[in-house]
Amino acid sequence: MGFAIKDEQPLLGTATVKKWLQQMLVQSPDFIVTYKLGGDDHRVWTAKSITIAVSNHVRSGSKTARSVCLQTAEFDEASWLSSVIAEGFVQYDEDPSWLKEAKALLKQFKPFLGDERKTSSICFVIPDLGTFAVAELATLLYINTKLSADIHIAPVPTALQALPIQELSTFFQNSKIQVFDSQSFLDEALSPQSNSFLKFAGGEDQMEWRHIQRLPRLESRIFLTEETKKACAKSHTTYLDSVAKTTVYGASTGFGGNAGQEMSATAREGLQNRLCRYLDCGMGGYIDHEASRMAMALRIHVLAKGYSGISLSCLEALVAVYNLGICPALPKMGALGASGDLITMAPMALLISGQSVPGYVLGEFKKDLCIEDFGIKPVTLGGKDALAIMNGLSVATALGALAFLRLQFIWDKSLHSTAIIFCALGGNRDCLSAEVNSEKVRCFSGQKFIAESLSQLVMHEATIHRSSARLLQDEYSIRCLPQVLGPLYETLIQSGQWIANEINSISDNPIVSPINGPLSGGNFYGGYICRAVENLSWISAKLADCLERQTFLLVDGKHDLPTNLIYNDPEGRLPYQHGLKGLHQLSSSLTMRMQHHAIPASLFSRSSEIHNQDVVSNAMNAALVCTEQTQLLASIVVVHAAMAAQASELSELILEGEELSSWYSSIRRFIPFVDEDRSLREPLERFAKEVLKI
Repeated sequence: MGFAIKDEQPLLGTATVKKWLQQMLVQSPDFIVTYKLGGDDHRVWTAKSITIAVSNHVRSGSKTARSVCLQTAEFDEASWLSSVIAEGFVQYDEDPSWLKEAKALLKQFKPFLGDERKTSSICFVIPDLGTFAVAELATLLYINTKLSADIHIAPVPTALQALPIQELSTFFQNSKIQVFDSQSFLDEALSPQSNSFLKFAGGEDQMEWRHIQRLPRLESRIFLTEETKKACAKSHTTYLDSVAKTTVYGASTGFGGNAGQEMSATAREGLQNRLCRYLDCGMGGYIDHEASRMAMALRIHVLAKGYSGISLSCLEALVAVYNLGICPALPKMGALGASGDLITMAPMALLISGQSVPGYVLGEFKKDLCIEDFGIKPVTLGGKDALAIMNGLSVATALGALAFLRLQFIWDKSLHSTAIIFCALGGNRDCLSAEVNSEKVRCFSGQKFIAESLSQLVMHEATIHRSSARLLQDEYSIRCLPQVLGPLYETLIQSGQWIANEINSISDNPIVSPINGPLSGGNFYGGYICRAVENLSWISAKLADCLERQTFLLVDGKHDLPTNLIYNDPEGRLPYQHGLKGLHQLSSSLTMRMQHHAIPASLFSRSSEIHNQDVVSNAMNAALVCTEQTQLLASIVVVHAAMAAQASELSELILEGEELSSWYSSIRRFIPFVDEDRSLREPLERFAKEVLKI
């Protein structure tokens, strides 16, 4: 969140700030005050750590007073945190304007303050703010967030000219508050590692994957620039001007196949509300919180480009809802991917119009969610508002983006396990040689990349200290890895590019040209996103097939490894053990399910909507299948990894490189070495959930 404030307080020096802190802490006789800064001279800037806590303290005689402590890191913070209260203790005859604004924001954001599982960073960009205001704002925020959230305060350079930023940073060193100059703050906040906030500039800005992957997080925030607001306002005005002069689809006509029915002014009243009501018929449960939140962010991104004719008030309401950690729960079933994700997106339009819908608040499902309960004024839908929100591909695209991000990580870890298995089986390394896979011999960059990646892992990260049953030519799931995985890799890169292109494109109809007004076209048709997620489903199934074949080689007892990856007493004096045979059965079952799901959904087009949508993309159904494929692949990859780790120990494989040894350690955090029959269901489930995290 961000706000602009002006403060006339003079910049204060060290002694003045120290005096102010002392006065601030002694507001009434009811306060018990402990004041200890550390250091011989007690200067605030030399304090290594400052903890400010306000708690209820019960004295003998049941008299209650508030106790304020300002101490160094030696103070036992844990004893105070259990009773911290969310209220400030600085009092004014009248709060300055900036403090009023800060308190209003804190009240608005209170639902998710104080829970470190939901909020890890709160960001303030503060122009023209002096030292006094920075210190006081920091104190106010620190108390109101119950010490659970990182607080980033960014004064503009004018405030820093009189106060070196290093001094203020030292004042809050090791606390949860961080102070940056403006440029450093923006650099940090927009870095790939940051989860503090995301700024949308709209217009020509293109989102990159480093931004996209942060959209589902509750810490992310959206800001609309003035340029974005102007572009959206102009688009909206252009649309309304066209409606006043001529017949415009969706404003003076019915929708879809009913577009030929022009309406009177009376009949048009409430048209946008009727659109989202009649399309609110989705079934099949809801997509999860991450996908719903990302879909809302992607829709805002499309609308912020200024080609959709949506009213600025409607767009700002969507932004406010997103920034509060609220989103509707979007139904899985009903969208055709022809005129966008109409039925799936209907609850989003209903929510900002003030209707109660199922939704998520900070990731928790609520059966009835209304934005008025969070201080957001409902928007009266008019013009093209509901149509602009619903008439796009943002839900299918969000599911595709999440699947792509997860598949990238899963792919990487599957290569690590494959390298371990290659070594444990004593694979012939000729198949990975540069000459066999060079572009001079084979004209495929994907094959070359896979060979180089696996060769690096096999040659430099692992050493086997035993005689292996190396074959002159290994089975295809080992020998043909570059040829099997190469086309999958190239398809993965192409699919990721198509998904990114869809995210940065206008999926809407009609688009509102700043010159020519509303123009009808087919930019809501999901041909590209459908093909992209179908590719991801196919990649997942083909990768699963290869991994499952490798697990079979591990348990067949023919590659100088014990049958089922477990040693048994040859004399039968101990109970017979079955080892990891069940894991191979599991991977075989999962692979068959994935192969069935890899059939392209786009082949099953059905005419709909009075034969207006006579060809549909089926993108939403394809995206749902892709989501399940990714989840199934994660299960296969953890099974594959568990068997790889077992094989590495049984084959006396030494993992020397950082990548393979780190992955092995991750496996062993969840899956133990198996030396007797035991249940692995729960460890595998936990491991699979970890692998799916973005």
